[in-house]
Amino acid sequence: MKSWSPKDPAETYPIAFDFSAVLPTGETISSSTWTATVVSGNDSSPSSILYGSPVITNGTVKQTVTGGNAGVTYQLKASITTSGGSTFLGVAYPRF
Repeated sequence: MKSWSPKDPAETYPIAFDFSAVLPTGETISSSTWTATVVSGNDSSPSSILYGSPVITNGTVKQTVTGGNAGVTYQLKASITTSGGSTFLGVAYPRF
C-alpha cells in the first residue's frame, strides 16, 4: 500500500505502480484499468480525479490525478491484465 503527502486540489501529477517484480516471465502488461473511491471525506464524483488514460511503460502503469476535494482520502486501485491472462492489483490512498 502506498501513501503520499497530502495533494493540493490544484496539483496534477501521475501516480505509478511498478508491477515488474510480479509479472510472470515473458509476460507484459496488456491493459490497465483504474478506479477511484472515497475512503473518508466527501466527494460525490471521485472518479473525476482520474485524468486521461493510464500509460503503460514496461512493467509500470501510471495514471494522472487532478482536482479532488481538500481533506478527502481516496482509494486508487489499478488493475492490470498481462499478455498471459494474469491479473494483478495495486492500491494507493492519497489524501487531498
